[in-house]
Amino acid sequence: MISRQRTVSSKWLGALVVFGFALVLYWPVLGMPLIYDTLLHLRIAEGLNWWNVWLPTEAFGFFRPMTFTPILLTRTLFGDDIAWFYNLMNLLQHAINALLLYLLLLKIQGDTAPIYQPLFTALLFAAFPFSYQAVAIYGHNVHPAVTGLILLGLLTSLHAGKRWRVATAAIFVVGLLTHESFILFGVFGGMIVFLQGVRREGEPLREFGKHVGVALRKYGVYVGLGVAYVVAYQFLPISRAPQVDAAAGDLWMKVLYVMQGVSQPLAWLGRFTSFSAETIILTAFTLTVALAIWRRSWLVLVGWGWWGLASALVVLPLPTNYLLNGPRLLYLGSVGVALIWATILSPHTRPRSEGEAIEPSLTTPSLVVRIVIVFTVLIANISFVRGRLTAYAELTQGIDVLRQESHVGIVLLNQPQWFAPVRNTYPLGAEFVQQLGDYLFIEEWTTRNLADNPPTWGFRVDELLATVPYGYGVHAQHVLGGWQPVESDWFLTRYTDTGTRFEPIGGIAAPAATTQATFAPFRLVSASAENCTSAITIHSRWQNNNASASSTLSLFVQLLDENGVLIGQNDAPPLRMRPDLLPAGVYDVVDEREIIAPENTTPTTVLLGVYDYVTGERMRGVDADDTPLSDNALRLTLEPCREDHQ
Repeated sequence: MISRQRTVSSKWLGALVVFGFALVLYWPVLGMPLIYDTLLHLRIAEGLNWWNVWLPTEAFGFFRPMTFTPILLTRTLFGDDIAWFYNLMNLLQHAINALLLYLLLLKIQGDTAPIYQPLFTALLFAAFPFSYQAVAIYGHNVHPAVTGLILLGLLTSLHAGKRWRVATAAIFVVGLLTHESFILFGVFGGMIVFLQGVRREGEPLREFGKHVGVALRKYGVYVGLGVAYVVAYQFLPISRAPQVDAAAGDLWMKVLYVMQGVSQPLAWLGRFTSFSAETIILTAFTLTVALAIWRRSWLVLVGWGWWGLASALVVLPLPTNYLLNGPRLLYLGSVGVALIWATILSPHTRPRSEGEAIEPSLTTPSLVVRIVIVFTVLIANISFVRGRLTAYAELTQGIDVLRQESHVGIVLLNQPQWFAPVRNTYPLGAEFVQQLGDYLFIEEWTTRNLADNPPTWGFRVDELLATVPYGYGVHAQHVLGGWQPVESDWFLTRYTDTGTRFEPIGGIAAPAATTQATFAPFRLVSASAENCTSAITIHSRWQNNNASASSTLSLFVQLLDENGVLIGQNDAPPLRMRPDLLPAGVYDVVDEREIIAPENTTPTTVLLGVYDYVTGERMRGVDADDTPLSDNALRLTLEPCREDHQ
C-alpha cells in the first residue's frame, strides 16, 4: 500500500512542478511594456478613486470594478503605472490558476487517488496555446482573474464548515464584480457534484434524482443568484458603445473555432497537411470525442460540460471576427479542454478491495507511453507560446530603444500596430500579436512606458514599407504633409524578410547658422563619423530646403579603407525621406545612419555628398569657404566612439 507520507510528498512536489512550470513558461512577460487594452484601462482609470471604482463606469461599457482596483492599488503603492508589476500580477495569476486546478482535482478525486491526472491537467492548462494573449497583456487580466476565482470558489465550496461557506460566498461576490462569466460558477459546481455522485458503479437510474437534489442544495442558490445578476445587469447605467456587436455573425465559423480549441493537440497536426481548415478541425474533433468516449470517465464529462458552457458564452453573443481575433476568450474554457485531454492520457487505475487505487509505476509501459504523449503535446504548446512571446518582444522593441535617452519630442515612422505569422500554426483563427488598437493614441504608448512625457507623432510612409512574408499593420494618426515641424527625434521601423528593426534615424532641430559644406540645394550644417568597433555611425545635419529640392535627390555615404577602397555604403535621403515628403518649413534635419565594416578591413574615411539617384549625377559640393570639394564629396576622418554610443 502506498504510504501516506509518500502520497503527501508527491502531491506537494506536483504542486511545485505545476506552479514553477507556469511561471517559467510565461516569465518573458515581465519584460513587456504597457500595450493594447492595458493602455485603454489605464486611460479609463484616470478618473477613478477608491469610492467610484465600485460604480458602473460610463466610458467602459462593462461593470467590472475588479478590473480597475488593481490599477488603483498599483498607483497607490508606486505612485505610477509600473509595467513589470502589472505583468507580474498576470503571471502570478496564471501560475496560481494552474495550482488551483491541480488542488481542486486532488480534492475531487480524494486523498488516495494518484496524482497523474491532476498533474497532467494542470500542466496542459498552463500551456494551453490560446492563453498567450490573456497572460501577456494585463488589459486582459479579467480572463485569468475570473477563472482563478471560479477555481478557488469551487475548492472552498468542497470543504465543510461555516468558514468555508462564508469564504465561498465572498468569492462569489468578488467574481461577479470581475467578469460576467462568473455566473457559471454555480452551474460548474452543481455539475461536478452531480457527476461525482452518479459515477459510482451499479447505481440505478432512480438515484439520479437524488444527486440532482444534492447539487441543487449545494449550488442552487449560486445558480439563482447568477441568473438574477444577468437580469439586473441589463438595467445598470453603463454605456453599451464600447461593447462588441451582439450580432451572431457566422455561427459555423465560431463553432469551428471552439472545436479547434478543444481538439487542439490533434488540430496542431493539421499544419503538416494540405486539407482545408474545416476538414482538419472536424476530423480532430471527431477523434477527440471518440477518445473521450473510449475513456468513459466522469471527469471527461466534467471537462466537456465546462468547455461547452464556457464556449457558449463566447460563441452566441460575440461577432465572428471578435472571437477569431481574441484567443484570450478561450481561457476559461481551457480548464475543460485540459481536463478532457488529461483524462484521455492519464493511466487507468485499478482499485483495491478497500477502495484505494493502485498507482501505476513509472516503469509501467502504458504510463511511459502516456507520459511521452503528454510531453509531446506540452513541447508543441511551449514552442507556440514562446513563439508568440518572442513576437511580442519584437513588436515592442521600440520601447527599449526609446528608453535609452530622453526626448523632447518623438516621431515614429511606420510604427507597427500588430504582427501576424507567415503561416498559422492552427488552421483557423488569427494568431497575431498586437500592441495598439485603433482606439488608442500613439502618445499613450510612449507616455505610459517612458519616464519623461514627450509629445509623440505617428506617421505612415508607404514609400518606406516593404512587401514581406508576414502580416503587419501600421499605427498612424497624423499626416506628415500637414504636420508643423518641431524639435523631435525620429525613429523608423524597417520591415525585412526576417523581421523588423526599430532604429533611430535622426530628427529635427532648430536651424543653425554654421555651414560645413554646401551641396545645392542643401546646406550641410555639420557632419561627423564615429568608429564604434565595426559599426561606423555617421551624423550629419542639413538645412531643409525641400521647396527647391528634387524628389530624386539622395545622400551618398561611402566608407573607405586605408587604401581608399570602397568597403561599405548607406545611401538614402536625409531621414530616409524623399525631400518632397518632408513637411514644409525652415529647420535642420539631423540624420543618423550606420555602416557595418566588413571583417578584416580597416575603415578610415567616410565620403559624404548629394546625388540624383535616377541619373547618378553628383550635386556640386563646396566647403565653408566656397572651395570646390574633390569629387563633390566631403571627406570625414573617423573619430573614436563616444562613451554614450559604446
